Amino acid sequence: MKRSKKFLTSLGVLVLAMTIFSSNALAAESVIDNDPLSTAPGYHDYEGNWVHKSGGYNNDHRLISSSGLADASYMWIHKTLKNKVVAYHVYLANANFTNPKTAYQLGQTGTLVYVNQDTARSGWNHIGTVSDYTNSPFFLVINGVMSSKTGSTGADAMKVTY
Repeated sequence: MKRSKKFLTSLGVLVLAMTIFSSNALAAESVIDNDPLSTAPGYHDYEGNWVHKSGGYNNDHRLISSSGLADASYMWIHKTLKNKVVAYHVYLANANFTNPKTAYQLGQTGTLVYVNQDTARSGWNHIGTVSDYTNSPFFLVINGVMSSKTGSTGADAMKVTY
């Protein structure tokens, strides 16, 4: 009985220590929608014929057909965040987002991540984490040239955690 009690006490201490020391190092977050308020931490820009639609994060999103994607891009830019380790997330919660290979460029690093918008889970999707110490603002781009020309590509909101 003493041995069992000692084991349970040790196990309890271990669980407590793991809880304390396993806190997420990326604790702060910023969301940039495609119609950000003036108080938002960033803004968006785009090239191409993105169509404004209702539904999605803050009840709006942008959509472009595969035929218009070759010359298109969609960018979210964080105005002040620099020199950090940042995790990128995109909001994908729309049945019209059907591109099976959407190319996202993660900031200045130029890292491309391909996301199947047709099968992605509904809501926030983590697409990559980068360390960028170039003293440039963080941004995320849907790269139309590198994306599949199949289905429709959607752009809604971007979130960074840092």
